[in-house]
Amino acid sequence: MINHYINGQAVDGGGHSSDLFNPSTGGKIDCVLNGSARDVDAAVQVAHEAFGRWSVTGLGYRSEVLLA
Repeated sequence: MINHYINGQAVDGGGHSSDLFNPSTGGKIDCVLNGSARDVDAAVQVAHEAFGRWSVTGLGYRSEVLLA
């Protein structure tokens, strides 16, 4: 099961999930949890709060974070 992460925390999405398929084979890979409207609101709020700090960080640090 693939979770969503909001502010570093796994979110269960209210228990609803969808199957995830490999487009080249059609085979099922896993399940992904569907986010709720509340999850979307929380993610947008956290992203809005983090944007100011993230937008002034250097490329080197951003690369480290994204490739970690």
